[in-house]
Amino acid sequence: MALSVYKIVFSVPSVVSVVKKHRFASLVLLFLAGVFFVGCAGPEIVYVSCTPDKVAVVDTELGRIIKTIYVGQRPRGIAFLPDGKLAFVANSGSDTVSVIDTALRKVVKTIPVGSRPNDVAITPEGEIVLVTCSGSNALDVIDVESLLVLFSIPVGAEPMGVALSKDGYTAYVADSESGTLSIVSTASFERERMHGIGGKPMDVALLPDGRVVVADGAGEAFFLDGKSLEVLKRVPFDKAWGVTVK
Repeated sequence: MALSVYKIVFSVPSVVSVVKKHRFASLVLLFLAGVFFVGCAGPEIVYVSCTPDKVAVVDTELGRIIKTIYVGQRPRGIAFLPDGKLAFVANSGSDTVSVIDTALRKVVKTIPVGSRPNDVAITPEGEIVLVTCSGSNALDVIDVESLLVLFSIPVGAEPMGVALSKDGYTAYVADSESGTLSIVSTASFERERMHGIGGKPMDVALLPDGRVVVADGAGEAFFLDGKSLEVLKRVPFDKAWGVTVK
């Protein structure tokens, strides 16, 4: 088996094309290392969550790990505050979120959350942290000031990825087992709608023009209209487990 990374070009809303596919023969090494998620703490510093219980801080200029931070069991998603001072790591095996001080490079707080937390997103103002909890079918809401869970919002079955609109007022949650997108308001902290798209949605991201991209673990990527959530195009992949827009 090989790991594939696709580069995609978006032109007009109806035109989506794969322009490059990178294949790597290092999938076994990645699984042995237990790498799940990567977060960027700056131009040259990358945080990588690794099983069973650590986050590796990698200096990309030096090309080596400069620090290992022990967190909870089976760390997954990582997100940073806008100022970069704190990182939040979802620990799927511990039902916790570890809060890392990026200056000290150590855990300063462990927050209990719902069952099997998977992904993390932070509002643009850095006031709210959203955590998908795939075991409790919920989106947990953490207040950054108090570092406490304020709400647990019911979503679809086994939520995995989460992404925020540009203004931070709408969260899109990929519900992997129900084949849905849950749309959650970060103003009212309520689910506004659940939209069926089929497949096995694993991750979600937003394009600058508001279109929604969903990685489907069954082997496709969906491109949706940002308002109606109508499927504009489906692009076949080997298996799409994650998506990042840059």
